Amino acid sequence: MINELLNQHKYSIIIVLTLLLSILVILVYSLTGRSVPDTDNPETSYAEGEPIEYDIETIPSPTPDESTIGDTGYMEDTYTTAESRQIDQINDLREKSPIDVIDFVVDYNYETFQFDVIVYEPYEESEAAFRSWRSQRYPDIPEETFVFLRQ
Repeated sequence: MINELLNQHKYSIIIVLTLLLSILVILVYSLTGRSVPDTDNPETSYAEGEPIEYDIETIPSPTPDESTIGDTGYMEDTYTTAESRQIDQINDLREKSPIDVIDFVVDYNYETFQFDVIVYEPYEESEAAFRSWRSQRYPDIPEETFVFLRQ
């Protein structure tokens, strides 16, 4: 029975649904405030190939006026050459650690911000080997940055 009714009024149902859908689309566009661009006015034209004309004098400068910028908190680094070398060497050694050599191991301790140097027996010889190694490779890192641990 329902199939017979649908078959008899198939075209009427399609027309009614199309009208309802059209009304719904018109309502949605009218409620959202969208409008079709005016192609006669160059300032609102969106047609492909048509440039938008602007008055150059009314476009703000891309460079801000320095008097309007407050303190940003930025402070330029003012390290001496020796300080820069020291920082570079600390960062280099920290990135390479742990370094395992026959007489000692160097590892960075993130809790103390120092390098732990684990030395093996005989301790004095291992510490001397480390000091020689450090003076050749990382001479600008201060001695107090290294903590000796005997194992």
